[in-house]
Amino acid sequence: MVQTNLPTKSEYENAVNELKRLNEDIFYGDFKEKMYSLEGRNKELLEKAVTTVDTVSNEIAEFTRELTVSAENNRKFLEQNESFFTLTKDDLAKTQEKLATHVTALLAMDNRLQQLQQSYKEMFHKHSESINSILVVREEALINKVVYQLECLAQKQLAELELHKAEIEQLREQIESVSSHNQETLQALSNQMTNKQDLAKLEKRSALKMNVLLGVVVVEAILIGIKFFM
Repeated sequence: MVQTNLPTKSEYENAVNELKRLNEDIFYGDFKEKMYSLEGRNKELLEKAVTTVDTVSNEIAEFTRELTVSAENNRKFLEQNESFFTLTKDDLAKTQEKLATHVTALLAMDNRLQQLQQSYKEMFHKHSESINSILVVREEALINKVVYQLECLAQKQLAELELHKAEIEQLREQIESVSSHNQETLQALSNQMTNKQDLAKLEKRSALKMNVLLGVVVVEAILIGIKFFM
């Protein structure tokens, strides 16, 4: 009977890890590069958006400060030159209203830019989660495929083992048949012979034939075993 070593749990895990590594190198290389490139572009876009928001916010703050300084300077100028320029209360109110309108618009723009920044952050987070989900699904599919292939391979090896066992059993039966035939022949000849010396020679010849036949069977069994494990 030929024995075969099926994969152990450790060998199975090593095979799965090796296939995962190969799949990582072969199938995921381009995808990872594209993913990292996309993440880099998104990150760069987000950084640019943040920089833009900060820049605009600083410009808004500076513009507001300049407007305040300008308004203060205008107020001082009007106070200093009150004897030369006379503004009515309506004109002054309109000027202040325009300034308030500009400040309100700038504050609204700053709020909108902050909302855009938050929106970019959320979009980047969702995109990262989607990519991670795709990677998990592909990894699970690969593991299932590897398990299925290993199961098919084990079933194939078992089928081949049963076939070889049947062939060896058939050879054993043939050997037993030949051995039985030789014994019967030897017995018949021994009954006919009266010379013990001739009988001993005949037994030696039969034993030699049996040893040769057993040697042939052993060689065939070894060749079958080698063929099975190749």
